[in-house]
Amino acid sequence: MGLINQSVYPNSMTAPYESRTYSEWMSEDPVIIADKFVYDKTYKTFRIGDGTSKFSELNWFVSSRVPEDIIGIEWDRESTTPTLRRIDRLGNNITLTAADFDYHQIYGNMKRVELNSSGQVIATGNGRGDGLTLTNDYIMVQIPRVYYKHVRVDALGVESPTGRYERILISPYPIEGFVLHNAFYARGHLSTPPDYIYIGAYTGVISSNKLLSKSGVTSTVSQTMQTFETAATTNGSGFGIMDIHTLSLLKMLFIVEYASWNSQAVLGNGNVGSSAQLATGSTNANLASNGTWGTTANQTSGMCWRGIENFWGNIWQFIIGFNGFTDKYRIINPDGSGVYTATLAEGSYIEHTSPTPIWYSNAQGGTLSGTSASGYSYGYIKDLLFTDQTKGLFIPSLLGGSDSTYIPDYFYSVNPTNQPTIWLHGGYWAYALYAGAFFVYLSNPVSIVSSNCGARVCFI
Repeated sequence: MGLINQSVYPNSMTAPYESRTYSEWMSEDPVIIADKFVYDKTYKTFRIGDGTSKFSELNWFVSSRVPEDIIGIEWDRESTTPTLRRIDRLGNNITLTAADFDYHQIYGNMKRVELNSSGQVIATGNGRGDGLTLTNDYIMVQIPRVYYKHVRVDALGVESPTGRYERILISPYPIEGFVLHNAFYARGHLSTPPDYIYIGAYTGVISSNKLLSKSGVTSTVSQTMQTFETAATTNGSGFGIMDIHTLSLLKMLFIVEYASWNSQAVLGNGNVGSSAQLATGSTNANLASNGTWGTTANQTSGMCWRGIENFWGNIWQFIIGFNGFTDKYRIINPDGSGVYTATLAEGSYIEHTSPTPIWYSNAQGGTLSGTSASGYSYGYIKDLLFTDQTKGLFIPSLLGGSDSTYIPDYFYSVNPTNQPTIWLHGGYWAYALYAGAFFVYLSNPVSIVSSNCGARVCFI
């Protein structure tokens, strides 16, 4: 359906219109005729029929722009606790439940869909993918537009780049002080940002030279990042593997929903304590209707967040659009221009040079491995970079935390022998409590090939 023009509401009732409570709608869950407006009196949301989808399968929108749509978190960077403060646009405390997110315009419209090879949506499910054939080739999760504001403030709430407190706010619509997330400009879409981007519901499998997202298969590994990117782009224009800006969008949405840096504690460990990857779809039977499931009872089960299975754990995920050096980071242009390759070419990137990246000779609280010529710094994350080039990318600037304090995920710095290095996300099946939504591994060269490294196909 895309983003709804906020002026298009059934105020005149010239279109067919019907109003019921949520329970009344769901007890029948009828197919809604094309162009019919239906109103949910319980949650005060509208849906528009397409003639084929049931009530539960339709995207929804609120009847007006309300302050409750703008939500966020505040992080006290000096506090050891990973728990964050939930805030409204003005920085006031708010309380939100899981149901509030299920009915938020952004999170509630994160659903599994099926695309065809041209990137067109041909079937829509809920977060779990009900009604979809999950073994088909392009099972994706749609992400609606996200506008955000990311600032640091002092104790009085005054914005300051060196402020102790960091705030991230998100909105489903444009509003003063907020910008559309860079993920919606990726791969040449600066002038044509879409209403939705699409993330592989599963880590990818290469079949007939194309990177696919489907249930019931073993994810492809033991290929270079560039091989995965080529297999993704072979699908057609708009396809590629996950890039640094799209990953950062997902991290932003995750942190706002859970208000905690400790992703494993709040959702589930993931498959991080076993000896092999799980086949895709291992979580299907456990999912709630919003596509979420995880457990802390073991370290051998997969996890799934809003339809995205194994966002962390199981296998490493190559993230394109980033190269690491001991004296700089190169990041694919945030306006979506440039060529998406494992080694970024001149003109395709912006550079971050100060503060100097963490590495062996700039350990920033990390443990050292090897020597200054061929070693690296590593450890649990304690703080993040906040420069014009890096804020919102969740790149560590300081180490020295633990598996239950600060940002309790691991970071491995650039290894000078391997420059330029690439970004691996999330951890794999043997990384235990090092793994998580914010785990970053920057030590490997662009040529790395490993039996625990794969990729996730995306479409814009």
